[in-house]
Amino acid sequence: MNRICLSGKIMRNAVLQGEQLRMLTFSLETETAIWNKFTQRRRTVLVQCLVYEATRDFVQFLTTKAKGRTVVCEGHVERSSQQLNGERKFRMDIVIASESIEVIK
Repeated sequence: MNRICLSGKIMRNAVLQGEQLRMLTFSLETETAIWNKFTQRRRTVLVQCLVYEATRDFVQFLTTKAKGRTVVCEGHVERSSQQLNGERKFRMDIVIASESIEVIK
């Protein structure tokens, strides 16, 4: 089963890519389970998220008012690769179901 549940802070407003498909991309800052003994804090990472076919209201919210908001969301991991200048580049995104995003604050 390829399901993931994330919580974290949206770092920047989402970017809309494609008018017909309405694909949104945004970065979510979340804490890992890894403890840094030097800073006495958990390590944070940026997770690239995609939302496909979001409603117009949701697109409006994510592209204008989402920055700094804490959300909880559910989705699945999608891995892709492409060839650039003779070198294979790998990418991993989290595809979020638009109905699963809940704004906490």
